[in-house]
Amino acid sequence: MTLSLIDLVALVIFLSLAFVIIASIWSRFLHHKEEMKIVHARLICRNCGSAFLPSESAKICLCPHCHHPNFRHKNGRLG
Repeated sequence: MTLSLIDLVALVIFLSLAFVIIASIWSRFLHHKEEMKIVHARLICRNCGSAFLPSESAKICLCPHCHHPNFRHKNGRLG
């Protein structure tokens, strides 16, 4: 089986297009995964409502805006 020049060019274009599509889907998947990690690590202050990423790993974190103590995980009463 011999390939003509037109068949070879079409094959190269098709394979490069398939690679770009697969790479973009994979990149979107990884980006979405990292966004969800940040969303789950984010805390929302119960006093002022601002969202922040806690810098310490303690059970109670202070809001950087109003310095109100917030539970890292839901405490059952407030949410």
